[in-house]
Amino acid sequence: MHARDDTPPAGVPRDAVSRRISTKFLLAVLAAVVLPFLALAIFVETQMAGRLSKDVVLYSLKSLAADLAVRVDRDIEEFNSNTALLAADPGSYLAIDEDSRERAGELEGAPEAARRLMRDTQVQQFDNWVLAKRDYDLLMLVSADGRYVMSNTVGRSGLGLSDEVLAGLQARDCSQEVWFEAARNGQSFRVDQHRSERLPPRHPDVAHPENFHIAFSAPVYWPEDEAQPERSGQFLGALYVLVNWARIQEEVESPVLKSYFQGLVGTDEFPSAYGWIWASDADTILAHRDPTLYGESISESPRSRLPQMSAAARESDWGLYPEYEFAGRRKNAAFKHTHGVAESGFGWIVGVGIDNDDIFEGVRELRAQLFQVTALVL
Repeated sequence: MHARDDTPPAGVPRDAVSRRISTKFLLAVLAAVVLPFLALAIFVETQMAGRLSKDVVLYSLKSLAADLAVRVDRDIEEFNSNTALLAADPGSYLAIDEDSRERAGELEGAPEAARRLMRDTQVQQFDNWVLAKRDYDLLMLVSADGRYVMSNTVGRSGLGLSDEVLAGLQARDCSQEVWFEAARNGQSFRVDQHRSERLPPRHPDVAHPENFHIAFSAPVYWPEDEAQPERSGQFLGALYVLVNWARIQEEVESPVLKSYFQGLVGTDEFPSAYGWIWASDADTILAHRDPTLYGESISESPRSRLPQMSAAARESDWGLYPEYEFAGRRKNAAFKHTHGVAESGFGWIVGVGIDNDDIFEGVRELRAQLFQVTALVL
């Protein structure tokens, strides 16, 4: 047997051979351990974490949009129900009847207190309703020929309506207005978001949700009456209700929209998620965290120009918008249609969106941790 000869070749220093072996060993470690680990880190960050985070957020956006639509539908259902309830209240039809009899001279000679009993009682009821509910700016009864009968005399703030406002209500002829025509035909009616001419804006110098209203109306009839069968079901007039838009704006600014995504950005930051409402044309902004956008077109406004979003909302009742850019930020959002006219609603489209930066905040943190571990291994 021959002993192994570890003597380096002639002219090659022993330490040089050792360095070559160390270099080869290091390269082998890099190839066998570090590079696969680094490749795994990149794969997890770009493929798994990124897709998983975005998919979860998109699913959550759809859920939040559906929840927001339900809450808005409940609000509208409440206003419809309350309008019908007040229109059927005995105080409403008795107040109109008393006013009609007084105009016809049937109450001449009666004491003043007796002549205005039902009207004053109903005024008090309307005032109490406005103060208790805090959503109504005007409850007004009109007669069968569209003339003012009575209304609340205080606003939601508890301050009385001015003499000028009350005089304007009394002077207005409602007989040709669409909601009154519907009442005369035995139908309830809803007026979409608008600036009411009946009341002055609460914030005249700024864009503010409280400057806007939606309106509801219902016919008022004489009830079934065995003592006066000829009057049973007689059309007496209508009830007109103005609801302040602030109630709907509060829904799109609900804290749940932000708190839902708090886990994406950490406890010390505020998620960018927020909601909005478009009109039934899927192109007009009705509610937004920026009230200066009220009334602007989604597809044509210089501040948005997002016709692809309008198209998506028209094509489906519930879904995701294409990824888009607004105010310099990439975003994702979901939408849901509310109840339409056939379901006693307005057919609005609610939306909930979030910045992409928030979606991938967790991915960025994971990326940093993976590369830190990789550096440690190296």
